Amino acid sequence: MVGATYPKQLEELRKIMKNSYFLIPGYGAQGGKAEDIALGFDEKGLRAEL
Repeated sequence: MVGATYPKQLEELRKIMKNSYFLIPGYGAQGGKAEDIALGFDEKGLRAEL
């Protein structure tokens, strides 16, 4: 689980854990933006859920 409000860490973790599935809370009312959460998906746009 990686918060959408920490996009830099989300990007770093995706690079390290390419095949892991991420839960990304914090989108919308909590401050996470679409460009922030996009960093958590893999190159196919998969392996993450809000």
